[in-house]
Amino acid sequence: MTEIPIEDRVKLSPPPHTASINFTQQWILVTPAVYRYEDEVWIDQFLDTGKLRLSTFAKFSKYKDEIRGDSSEGSGFGYGETKDSKSVLVYQTEGLNALVLCCTHRLDKGMRDKFGRNSAFQITNTVGFAREISRQLVGFRHGLEGSCIYRDRKLISRALDYDFEKYKLPDGNIDMQGLFDAGNALGGPELVLLKNKNYQQQAEYRLLWEVDTLKADYIDVVAPNARQYCRKVEDKEY
Repeated sequence: MTEIPIEDRVKLSPPPHTASINFTQQWILVTPAVYRYEDEVWIDQFLDTGKLRLSTFAKFSKYKDEIRGDSSEGSGFGYGETKDSKSVLVYQTEGLNALVLCCTHRLDKGMRDKFGRNSAFQITNTVGFAREISRQLVGFRHGLEGSCIYRDRKLISRALDYDFEKYKLPDGNIDMQGLFDAGNALGGPELVLLKNKNYQQQAEYRLLWEVDTLKADYIDVVAPNARQYCRKVEDKEY
């Protein structure tokens, strides 16, 4: 537990909304059309065979260029504050066993060139695409997709309905389980979608597949059925 002066406290924000839909009646969800910049040779290979490379946050941290490299991917600080102004600050990491495909809402030739790519393909149905990829992943646990959240600082700030007293030890310190529980209350999908504001022009949309274990910082998955939800972008569309 830590006390933070009131002038240093940040604005507390609710977690992003997530939906798990199980309606009796039909509900139509219009999924976003997103784009993946890639070299034409690899796009053609994917559309011919279904082979696609998925990377990891560990891989992203190794990129040297500013537009792709981000050493803090999947990590950030969580700050929680209770109604009686008690607070906790924890450093968190998520997505250690996640495979990631980074896409964008923007179809822009200039941005494509900045990424050092010469082509792009569009995912017309992200849910169908993600489902077909997941069927080919050994140890697949769960998935997530969404638009990246851009902030000045990689900080999750949240009001907590949290009783610190039940974690207090006889010596006055807080039991470590209390910090773990606070971290869980401050975590969630927001952390793997959170990016610094200087990347905002990328308008990134992410798809993530969590698996049991990862032995490398990328894998090549072969999912031929995913191709039905994709199309190659023509030059005249930029």
